[in-house]
Amino acid sequence: TAPVAVVGARGVLAASAPARSAGITTGMRLRAARSICPGLTALPPQEEREARAFETVMEALTSLLADPVVARPGLALSAAGGPARWAGGEEPLAEALVEAIAQEADVECQVGIADSLSGAVLAARQGIIVEPGRTPDFLSPWPLGALLACLPLRRLRNDARPLLETLTRLGLRTLADLASLPRKDVTARFGPLGERLHHLAAG
Repeated sequence: TAPVAVVGARGVLAASAPARSAGITTGMRLRAARSICPGLTALPPQEEREARAFETVMEALTSLLADPVVARPGLALSAAGGPARWAGGEEPLAEALVEAIAQEADVECQVGIADSLSGAVLAARQGIIVEPGRTPDFLSPWPLGALLACLPLRRLRNDARPLLETLTRLGLRTLADLASLPRKDVTARFGPLGERLHHLAAG
């Protein structure tokens, strides 16, 4: 329930929901983060600790989901259609997941459901369910930097940061700005990573 962030050499790597509510974002420098959230607890990154702690969460998820996948410690992905039918709908499924993780892993979580990977990841940031067909509208106002949360590997996130900075300098501010560009033009100019970011932005 307290604002917590994992902070490395490049700034904030991850932040708890209370920290994000206070305005902490990925990539923010620690000094800036503490200036807007004086009660912030900063932890150094420890991949083994994170993976070990997340094992209990994954065990809790398997009681409700057939085959959840670890995208990275702190982020699990699963198809929702079958489990939602079994649970009586997407909202009861989300509530059951939150309850199971609280009971079995003794931690809080947020669940997001949407039509695409990027939609689901960002919906989880707000703990909401995006109606079918509404994912592009939901994604459109998010800043470009939100795409970093949708990339599972730290290497990909490190590669994407300078490209996102370039896109921002070119005047693109939101996911809608990037999604509105022709994909073939983005791919021709920025290669496979640009194409991947465009795909995520478009939902």
